[in-house]
Amino acid sequence: MSPLALSLLLLAAALHTAWNVLLKGAAAEAWLLSWLAVLVSGLLALPLLLLDPPPAAIWPYALTSAVAEVLYFTLLAAAFRAADFSLVYPVARGSAPALLALWGVLFLGERPSAGGLLGLGTLAAGLVVVAWPARGAAGTSRGVVLALGVALCISAYSAIDAAAVRLTSPAPYTALVFTLTALLLLPAVLRRYGAGGALAAARALGWRAPAVGALLFGAYVLALQAYQVAPVSYAGAVREVSVVFGALAGWLLFGEPVGRRRVAGAGLIFLGVLLIAALG
Repeated sequence: MSPLALSLLLLAAALHTAWNVLLKGAAAEAWLLSWLAVLVSGLLALPLLLLDPPPAAIWPYALTSAVAEVLYFTLLAAAFRAADFSLVYPVARGSAPALLALWGVLFLGERPSAGGLLGLGTLAAGLVVVAWPARGAAGTSRGVVLALGVALCISAYSAIDAAAVRLTSPAPYTALVFTLTALLLLPAVLRRYGAGGALAAARALGWRAPAVGALLFGAYVLALQAYQVAPVSYAGAVREVSVVFGALAGWLLFGEPVGRRRVAGAGLIFLGVLLIAALG
């Protein structure tokens, strides 16, 4: 993997962890914050969409990706309510690479090398270790199941997006996906909150919505840029180094237990990233 792709993916991972931390901090309003963030992202990127509209052939990709995003945000908010951040985030992000590698082989014609497979295996082993519930962690089987559902959504929209950005530019495509996602979520927002209730809740969330929206858009575009220059199976795996950032955030920001086992898992993840970068 090229240094450029690796740099893009590591920065995307850091931005992704940051907006998930803000989402976790929103507690009961995490789902509404997700919608507001997607709406903000779409508005931020609207000029790109108007100046460089994707071709008609891209719309099926964007619409399918948006449906997966709707499921993703819904399941993610539910998972954060059910269990610790340092459990949900690593399970959700860490389970996706294996699924994404499978989709890359089946639908994108990718064939990982022996060195790349070694890196994927090492990274996956580290993810299992990091995601294993620490003693005293507030984790439930429901939270794990929801996190695995999130992982399935991640792998689905990542494979769709990777195929799409081989046909069009990442930034306007991202704008289209987020705009469609916001529109698809709007009926559920109005049904759950009503127009007045949604406005009141949005005001209470304050600066979080624009902050999460900007971080979300930045992380998404950086990842799609990397997908243009690196195989999606490798790029998706390296991007999940964010699970290390997530475990640290759960410990430092939310006071969740992170023991030696998760530190060892983080080391395996880092080794897997190095193997993919060097041999993938």
